[in-house]
Amino acid sequence: MIKAYDGQRVHNAMIDELVQQEVIRIMAEREREEAEREKEREMEIKRLRVELELRRKRDPRMYTALIKDAEDRYWFDPGSQCFIARAWWALVGWTVLGFWALVDRMGV
Repeated sequence: MIKAYDGQRVHNAMIDELVQQEVIRIMAEREREEAEREKEREMEIKRLRVELELRRKRDPRMYTALIKDAEDRYWFDPGSQCFIARAWWALVGWTVLGFWALVDRMGV
């Protein structure tokens, strides 16, 4: 075992060679791990792009089904309401929005 005191440097060709080999091994391992991570990132990006494309193809059908379902459940035609009914519902909506804005401002 080699002992060194504070401030003292020990030089030995064998130790220097072992340290250099260990540094090279660690650097190679880090490069390999980084390459693996990069490959995993590329695979994840590819998977997400495929999923995005599937959603783009699928969403128009889902959107159409959602609109059709809403039309089936919509119990009145908004165009057939009189001016007073529309004004009443607008007043109710603004009241609800105002109430929640007040609650948010009060921090409750």
